[in-house]
Amino acid sequence: MNRRRSPARRAAPALLVGLALACRPTAPITDRDPSPLHEGPAEISGLSLVCYPDGGRWSLQVATSAWSGAGLLLWGDRDDRVEAHNFLSSDASADGSGDCLSLSLSIRADPSEVSPGSSTRFGCEQLGALTARVFVADTQAERWTDCRAWGDQPEVIDAREGVPLCERPLAAQPAAPIDTGAPLDTGAAQPVGIGEGTLGACG
Repeated sequence: MNRRRSPARRAAPALLVGLALACRPTAPITDRDPSPLHEGPAEISGLSLVCYPDGGRWSLQVATSAWSGAGLLLWGDRDDRVEAHNFLSSDASADGSGDCLSLSLSIRADPSEVSPGSSTRFGCEQLGALTARVFVADTQAERWTDCRAWGDQPEVIDAREGVPLCERPLAAQPAAPIDTGAPLDTGAAQPVGIGEGTLGACG
């Protein structure tokens, strides 16, 4: 498939500063009029969150049905331990019919070393204890167009000021490791993860 990065990539970084501070664009999630660039707003068609114990990292991929200007992951295990991580497109269909947003987070034992968008305090063993929300925005990163939520403690996220609601639960299922092309070490600790749908735009 012929792919290119969408024009919205140039607009996204300025808003990401606002996302990190307020955790929201300018409007809540609703049904929206189609974008002039393609037939509809970016909706999540697939999501995969995988943790690699031996590599000490998390990998998130979100496939959308149209170009997306930005993504946001909020997750935590209690209200004073909620992290916000912005992420952008890593691949996009040339005709605007799909996008793939990606985030890689290294695991840090020392919370003081955690950096938004690049590292996290949460290890693989905490997968089942985390409450999370993932949002994707329109091409100009002005409005949230879709989201997914999971975890047993929504109040952990709700306690953060300015966080939008998400009433679209993740249809959670075990997620397969993201194929990096490297041979699988059968003697190593195996990756763990969750996800839903297909990652067609991330292929």
